[in-house]
Amino acid sequence: AKFASKTPSLSSITLRIRHLDDVGIGEIALVVRRKDCNVRRLDLSGNFGNSGVKIFAEALKTNISLKTISFGCHKTLDDVG
Repeated sequence: AKFASKTPSLSSITLRIRHLDDVGIGEIALVVRRKDCNVRRLDLSGNFGNSGVKIFAEALKTNISLKTISFGCHKTLDDVG
C-alpha cells in the first residue's frame, strides 16, 4: 500500500494473493481512498469476505479514478458483501 501511494503514475494493480484477507483489503482501500490515487484498474483475489468488501466500498465513495475492479474471493459473499 505504501508503494502505491508514493507512485502517482501507477494505473493498474493486480494482486492475486490467497492470503489477502479483510485487513489486507482494508490497506488497499486506504490507497484507493486517497485524492491523489490514479489507479484505474484493480484486480484482487484473496481470502476476504463481507467485511473486506464493505471496507472497500466505503473507499469507493471518494475515488474518482477507478474504472474496473475484479474481485476473486475464496469466501462466500452474501448480500452484505
